[in-house]
Amino acid sequence: MAVELKFHYPITTLTLEGDYILQACNAHEGDLTERIPIVFVSESRSILTNLNKSMAGQQSSVAGVGSLTKAQNAKLAVLEDLMNRVRRSAKLAFKNEDVKLHSEFQVGVNKPSDLGSTIARARILATSCASSDNAAALAKEGWTAKDTKAVNDAIDGLESTDNTQETAKTTKSASTDARNALANDLNARLLAIQNAANLQWPASEPANRSIRAEFRLGIFPPNHQVKKTQPQPPAPPPAA
Repeated sequence: MAVELKFHYPITTLTLEGDYILQACNAHEGDLTERIPIVFVSESRSILTNLNKSMAGQQSSVAGVGSLTKAQNAKLAVLEDLMNRVRRSAKLAFKNEDVKLHSEFQVGVNKPSDLGSTIARARILATSCASSDNAAALAKEGWTAKDTKAVNDAIDGLESTDNTQETAKTTKSASTDARNALANDLNARLLAIQNAANLQWPASEPANRSIRAEFRLGIFPPNHQVKKTQPQPPAPPPAA
């Protein structure tokens, strides 16, 4: 099951505010020791560091998926070109044999157009080209066993790229789960630290205003509540 974020603001806000709060912990370490253990703060700093690394790594993962898509499209274009060459050769070799052209060489068959269906049609073409009877007729039109091998190689290359892309997507999904888990952990820790700071320096004491700001009390977590629009009084009737 995917790991969902347990808060509703950007992770970049969490990491920025988290850095401020942990800096405040270090600055007031002696006053908070009874409420928040030093090791808790150091662990939270490590989580923040790992979260920042995870976010940076995920950006690289996204770029990788994009480059794989380009590679996939390039190999698909090569395969489709070879498929068209097979069909043209087959039309010359098997004139007026519409059933054979349609079933064995997929002439006029272009849908479904998804990748899996395209590869399936390409495999039918490659198998038909390799048939001894068909190969002999195609050879008279210039088609060779080397050409048939090129079709099979293009299919294998495209499937390999597709598998690599799916692996990259899975890796990206796993990295998102890891990132969200770190973010949820850090968020809970920051709230615990803030609660300790709120107890140590209550808002009822005006002198605590500055130190409370260091712990981002009243600032973090951000409040995104939308104020309800007050109903407007009805317009007065037009003057007589």
